Amino acid sequence: MRVSRLSQMTVGALSATAVVLAPLTPDFPRAAVPELTAIRAVELTAFDVITPWLSVFNNTVNNAVRLINDVIYPPLPVAQQAVANQLLYLSELPDIATIGTQAAGNLSAAVTAAVGRDLFSMDIPHALGFVALETALAKIPELAGASALVTPLLNFTASFASGALIGLIGPVLSPALALSQSVLKITAAMTASTPDVATALSEVINIVPTVLDAFLNGGPVLAATPLVSVLGSILGVNIPAVTTVGIAMGGLLSPGGSLFNTADLSIQIDLPDPEPPVELALKGVPSGALGSLLGIPRSIARAIGWDGFGNPLKPGIPVPGGSPARLGDRGAGRPAAAVVSRTDSRPSPAATAAPTQHRQPTGNRAQRR
Repeated sequence: MRVSRLSQMTVGALSATAVVLAPLTPDFPRAAVPELTAIRAVELTAFDVITPWLSVFNNTVNNAVRLINDVIYPPLPVAQQAVANQLLYLSELPDIATIGTQAAGNLSAAVTAAVGRDLFSMDIPHALGFVALETALAKIPELAGASALVTPLLNFTASFASGALIGLIGPVLSPALALSQSVLKITAAMTASTPDVATALSEVINIVPTVLDAFLNGGPVLAATPLVSVLGSILGVNIPAVTTVGIAMGGLLSPGGSLFNTADLSIQIDLPDPEPPVELALKGVPSGALGSLLGIPRSIARAIGWDGFGNPLKPGIPVPGGSPARLGDRGAGRPAAAVVSRTDSRPSPAATAAPTQHRQPTGNRAQRR
């Protein structure tokens, strides 16, 4: 009984104390409790850390395989075509005059091919755009006096040599551009009216694969609109205000191409009436120095007779000592060394420099092919 009475007295004292202290306890509202949702740890599953690295791996493997194919297929195209041409010359003996004319034409074409126009250095949209640009510029009166300067310069931008030059600075400039773009995205995400912490953290995590991919495979676009405007003012050409021009920078393993193929542009060229304006919108393709250097021998081989497909040395080329019937079927002229261009391209310098230097082939053309 004594213990029970003591327990009752203790419970009563505690209740009274709680009643007295209740008004002295501050009533914090729920909103005043700090919510840490903005800085709460984000689960790793919210970030895609695998796809950027897979992209680097796939792009690197694809570009490396393409470079290897450029080396081994076809092997030594200039040497093969030179041998094919020598066999042709031997089959044309004793016509020394024709052989000398052909050899001189091939030598001139080989020298100019390295820095000359080659539509094989571009993808199909850029090749079509280049032809359209050539046609449009030829109709601009302001360029009539500057054609001697504009035409060689434009042709150079369509060569593998120009792609090799722009490809030299690609592995240096591409990572810098990729890093600056990542920093801009992080800054934009954090300085928005509602900071996007998840996006900013995702960009931070993926900086390494982004920069590595740019170094190996290129991709970032360098804005070049101000440079084009200055060039237009020098040449006296009014550049439309809607023109935007950029250069897709290549990487260490980027495939070969030309400077024009790297053009990332949107331009409208106003032609004299009644010609409609010409609009070009192209997405730049990164060009690498190594891949472009591997493309120069192909340009030279095409200029001196290769059709651009398969091996230059192949069955069907004229050989010395062939029977008259076989030579007649294949053509006593130069079927193997004649330049065969794509339907969307113009003949190479070898075909345009001396169109009458070869003897007319005999026999059926279909049989020779």
